[in-house]
Amino acid sequence: MTLENNEDSPKNKANGNSLRRRQRRPGRMLTSRRAAWSLIAIPVFGLFWYFVRPSYLVYEARGLLATDPAAAAELMQNYLSSFPDDQESHVLWAHALLRSGRWQEAIGCFSQIDKDKLTRTEDLLRLADDARSAKVPLLAVLALEAVGQNSPDRAAALRRLLTIRNEAGDFARTITAGEELTRLRPDDAFPWQVLASIHERQMALPEAINCLRQSLQRESRPSERIHSLRPLVRILIQLGERSEARKSQDEICQNQSLLTSEDHINEARLLRLEGNIDRAQDQATKILDVDRNNVIALEIRGTILMERADYAAAEADFRRTISLQQWNKQAHYKLAQILTKTGQTKEAAFHFAENRRLLDLSSRFLHLQQNPSRSDSEQQELISLMQQLGLKPAAEHLKDSP
Repeated sequence: MTLENNEDSPKNKANGNSLRRRQRRPGRMLTSRRAAWSLIAIPVFGLFWYFVRPSYLVYEARGLLATDPAAAAELMQNYLSSFPDDQESHVLWAHALLRSGRWQEAIGCFSQIDKDKLTRTEDLLRLADDARSAKVPLLAVLALEAVGQNSPDRAAALRRLLTIRNEAGDFARTITAGEELTRLRPDDAFPWQVLASIHERQMALPEAINCLRQSLQRESRPSERIHSLRPLVRILIQLGERSEARKSQDEICQNQSLLTSEDHINEARLLRLEGNIDRAQDQATKILDVDRNNVIALEIRGTILMERADYAAAEADFRRTISLQQWNKQAHYKLAQILTKTGQTKEAAFHFAENRRLLDLSSRFLHLQQNPSRSDSEQQELISLMQQLGLKPAAEHLKDSP
């Protein structure tokens, strides 16, 4: 055997080692590549986790807001524990808490937000709408007031705020918001309608008429004009302006499909003002045939019967009125007059006294409502007065308003 064929020869050993090195090289290269990829992937994943995942959590929470608000609230709580300065996401968290039924926590969450840093006003409007639907007016007002004066959504926020303030009987702040909206949207009839309702309740009737005329100048649709025409007719009747009242009432009656019980009431009042007493009494009776508890129709008919000296029938109408509305000061006064004429002086004295008491309450009520800087005790007094004067829904709104 020659040296070259010897497996243990130096040459064969060298060749074998070379072959083994070539066989091991792909494995080493694969390991090296994996190591290199790991070195790249770890920081990339870290960057993703730090920068992309938080945004994804917010995105996911928005998607869950309608279907699983509790899960959305949990996601936002986790996110904000790492990014507490994200003010926009606090709005989303408050919204998720509200939809989860945790409205007190939602108010607390929203109260901590730096309103000057909010830019997503569409989120604020959606939160306000949901809060109002959930009967949490305080949160709705907070969200709407966070929409800045320079925001393109300011007018939309003011429209909503006007409605909430008006329902709460907050006259001063309703007027402030309404006047701002008339400047922002000079062609909008809505703020003039709301301002008119405030002036009417404050017994500033000429101012109310002016606002209703302004509203009608800006509205041409019959279905919308009617919302200004109705109160205009009512106030004109109070002031004895028969001609303009009839013109406005006739415009209302052109749209029979839009007529309501209030329109029939105004017709009865106007007929009486025009001297058509029989037709006015018949109109009031027709209303009562449909709704025997219609207080205004009872008052109209009772007043006509009183003027016709049919005291027994008039007394029955006013007694029923008072049984339905114990705070009705006009009904107490007219019943007292009837009782005096029929010799029931002791009971008449009681109703005269009740009329004076209710007049005093109404006077104090108007004084407090017109004061925008009420103390806490005055605010509570106002709420109590509203409850005594039959304004319980408005009193509840005022309780919850900031």
